[in-house]
Amino acid sequence: MKIILLESDYSKCLEGIEELKFLKIDAEPKRIQILSEPFLILTRIGYQPAVRIKIKKTKQDFVLFISPKTLSIQLEDLRMENNSQFVGLEFWIRKESYERTAPYIIDI
Repeated sequence: MKIILLESDYSKCLEGIEELKFLKIDAEPKRIQILSEPFLILTRIGYQPAVRIKIKKTKQDFVLFISPKTLSIQLEDLRMENNSQFVGLEFWIRKESYERTAPYIIDI
């Protein structure tokens, strides 16, 4: 995985990011906290924006891709309410169903 930092101030939040797994969101709600500002990951389909997150229940860190439209629109509203910062946002996340293309749902 190739990481591209968008902000150098957040490089400490990304230490060890290469070893983290990607979080796959399904219909089961998960309470997460965002630990970093967005960064880019070079994938087989091009650059993808992502953030480092922690699942509150298990205390495990993961990488979450934030490019899906149904996710990014909701995240932007939360970010604006959080002084334009992703870091510190905490919410429940799930998909509407188990279908791969199901929209994301965020609940505070």
